[in-house]
Amino acid sequence: MKKVNNKKQIDAEINRVLLNDFDKIENFVVTRWKQMFIGAGVIIVLVAIAYGILLKKENNAAAARRAIADASTKEELSQVIERYKSYSEVDFARIKLARICAEAKDFAKAGELYRAVALNTQSQDLKCRMLLDEAYMIEKAGDFDKACKAFVVIADNSMYAAGVRAEAYYSAGRLFLKAGKKDDAAKVFDKLNQLASDETAAVWCNLGKALQAK
Repeated sequence: MKKVNNKKQIDAEINRVLLNDFDKIENFVVTRWKQMFIGAGVIIVLVAIAYGILLKKENNAAAARRAIADASTKEELSQVIERYKSYSEVDFARIKLARICAEAKDFAKAGELYRAVALNTQSQDLKCRMLLDEAYMIEKAGDFDKACKAFVVIADNSMYAAGVRAEAYYSAGRLFLKAGKKDDAAKVFDKLNQLASDETAAVWCNLGKALQAK
């Protein structure tokens, strides 16, 4: 009989604890519902604002892409670049304008545009291509010493792909030979030949050997 009484006491204590917990939860909800409601409302508003910002950004990016695709003249591309300069898509307008400038023999401006793309892009491949094109524009402008240095800087960067470095070494060696600097040319061609095992560099290595053999 004593065991039964103990069981009843235990059950009663459990029920009392559970009821106290339920009372606490109910009391919390009653006293805090306003704060909870306001907090939920704030979260909804913040999510809506964030979505609105993302949607606006995407719409602006789409507008930038359309404007770049439609622009074809130097004036139109210049306007697009100025208007959408904070968007990554504007790099395509810079490249289009650089080509127009190069065709018009404004090599300095073309080089500046290629440099701007190289500094702005997140693509390593595009960055390397733009740095090479900038160096070619410097060469086209007639500043061979500066062009040589630009090619060597690219070529000596071990972070760049072997094909990119090989092209830069070849171009630097070609310009050194053109300037009659055979020792400097030999040094960069030696570095070029060290990249021969990479298939992307092989064509430049062969061109370098042919140039030295002349």
